[in-house]
Amino acid sequence: MNNKWFIINMTQHYASDEQKRQGVIDLPEIFRKELIELLTFENFPKYGYPRECAWAISTLLLDCYFDYADIDPAKRQINAMIGGAPYLMPPLEKALFEVGVYPIYAYSERQSFEHNVGGKIEKTSQFVHAGWVCPEPPVGFWEQFTGWVRPEPCAKFLDQTEKPKV
Repeated sequence: MNNKWFIINMTQHYASDEQKRQGVIDLPEIFRKELIELLTFENFPKYGYPRECAWAISTLLLDCYFDYADIDPAKRQINAMIGGAPYLMPPLEKALFEVGVYPIYAYSERQSFEHNVGGKIEKTSQFVHAGWVCPEPPVGFWEQFTGWVRPEPCAKFLDQTEKPKV
């Protein structure tokens, strides 16, 4: 694991082997159950509820991190792989940035396969981790956390992305 940064998986899915090789850590099961409840919307969400869930998720991440981190938190940068309902992601990004956690999205490529099974064609899909999509942090985010750097996957993503001309 990288000595400076790592990525905590804050999605309802387990990290793939490739994601783990790139520094992703799955939440311990005792925290994962609560996370899945916060990420799952069984009913149409009331106004403000996604924001409440976002803050609860950011708090859960910090509680979990401080319970199982293997090094002084002041020396480790916290990043979170996030995903879920599209209307949850903006407030979740905001909540994470506000507590000093850099949110990261996994990008997967779908590979489809067709198989002839007993004269019937079955189609299966496999999702393969292909990189990271990193949101632009709020102004001053990096300066707030002295010594922190953009996570390597995000540095690559943000450096290759052409910035819009204003």
